[in-house]
Amino acid sequence: MLGVGILLLALSLILPENPLVSPKEGAMPQSDPDTTPFAATPAPDGFDLYDRGDYLGATDLLRPLAEGGNLRAQCQLGIALARTAGNDRARQVEAVKWMDQCMRDPEHRYDAEDTASRELTDKLIKEVGWDVVGEGRYRSFQFQQARLNLESGAPNGASGFLLSEIPSMGGNAAFQLGADLYNGNNMPVDFEKGFLAFQRAVEFDIPDAAYNLGLAYYVGKGIKADPVQALHWLKIAAEGGFARAATLAGIMLARGHGAPQDIDAALVYLQRGAELGDADAALIAEAVADGNIPF
Repeated sequence: MLGVGILLLALSLILPENPLVSPKEGAMPQSDPDTTPFAATPAPDGFDLYDRGDYLGATDLLRPLAEGGNLRAQCQLGIALARTAGNDRARQVEAVKWMDQCMRDPEHRYDAEDTASRELTDKLIKEVGWDVVGEGRYRSFQFQQARLNLESGAPNGASGFLLSEIPSMGGNAAFQLGADLYNGNNMPVDFEKGFLAFQRAVEFDIPDAAYNLGLAYYVGKGIKADPVQALHWLKIAAEGGFARAATLAGIMLARGHGAPQDIDAALVYLQRGAELGDADAALIAEAVADGNIPF
């Protein structure tokens, strides 16, 4: 299978004691019910509600934490939404958005949530299709882009002037611009404009550009996810000698993404990936041949 916590404590709200009033001279002291100290009920905690299986109750409490960048909240919010979405398309899309953030954590800090996110996303692909999943993945990258640019002090993204420059660029220049826009090298991150730069570069038969287009279409990076287009560009990159593109094309064919499931064709592309030097390809091919389809 291809690779892809901060525990927040609930705050207890304790109302302060009201000051005691001294009794008048000669009067018998009387207790004032308003001055009796008491402990308030602890504030609801989204993580606790999630752990108890109250997914509906957890969503509104987890959402602001997720929007603020808390990975655990993102993972659990996505799962909670997926498990309670029913036929609500908006909740399905939002679920995919947050589960995608969870799955793309390079440190894999929440393995259980990562696995659940993959399983639930795969279920949505099968039950409601790529339209919902593609929109959710696209919004996930939009969220990431906004966060990165806000943190770097460039919330408005890359200059629109670049759009007028891209059509006249040569292949290597366009590819470099796309890479810089994707990675925020000396400019704000802008996945949409990066995608357009790779589109220009692929006109010059650059396999790396074709791979980036295929990957962008598959994960929704700068463009709404489209598995048919993803497989198309990954195959072109594989034919151009890009090892990872061959491996991913094989995985897509094994899963039936972008084309009907075809195990024989999948094994051909996985073998091609291995021949081109992708160390994962042979292991994945063995698993597929044994009937184990990767996420």
